[in-house]
Amino acid sequence: MKPLFSLLFFFTFYQANAEYNGWFIQFSIVTKANTTLVGHLYVASAYFDIDSIKNQDYLLTHINADEAPTDNQISFFKHRLKYNYYSYGNTEKTAIYSLMDPTKFPISSIKSIEIIEMIDHGYLLNLTSNHTLKDTVWMQEEPIETVHFAGYFCDWQIFVHQGSSQTTKVIEVINVITENYTDSLVQLEAIIANSDEDEKAKAIAELNLLQENIDTKISSLLQQLNNEKVVVITFCSC
Repeated sequence: MKPLFSLLFFFTFYQANAEYNGWFIQFSIVTKANTTLVGHLYVASAYFDIDSIKNQDYLLTHINADEAPTDNQISFFKHRLKYNYYSYGNTEKTAIYSLMDPTKFPISSIKSIEIIEMIDHGYLLNLTSNHTLKDTVWMQEEPIETVHFAGYFCDWQIFVHQGSSQTTKVIEVINVITENYTDSLVQLEAIIANSDEDEKAKAIAELNLLQENIDTKISSLLQQLNNEKVVVITFCSC
């Protein structure tokens, strides 16, 4: 990544994190059978009134993973994974979270619901690799390699905890793609700045197509790391 891009990325990240924030919520449900369940959810601040967290009726309709629930059930996740890492350019660790094991419970069987914990977290930054609870063992160890890639709207940090031929192959392919992407941008921008209107229009169209496709191409390749001991953290500004 170029130094200027790095500065722009972090300015955008902190600005977006403040504007596009929400909470990872941990809550407890006491059932009418007097059993207790613990659940997890992420809610965006734009759709959740923090002043209503003591209101039972409000919580039953807003603590829900389904955007438009229709089956009179509350949807949430059984577990929340926490991953501590050094974000790009920082010397102190930060935490990111991922929700696992979706489940549902009938609203009619709920006696009470209470929020236990709310963790402030911007929703433009996500842990996008797939994991299970057993992965938390190796995720506590320090990564042996950290790789950083930048696309158009998105930025990726890849934390390799155990190397493999598959991991090496994917990273090498993305390296080639991002290098070609950067070279093409420079060439097209030069054409746009120094050509007549026809050539300029063609270059702009090609530039737009290149920028539109780069994030999807990198994301698709990173999905090939889902079975590896690798953590992928993605920031997308749009």
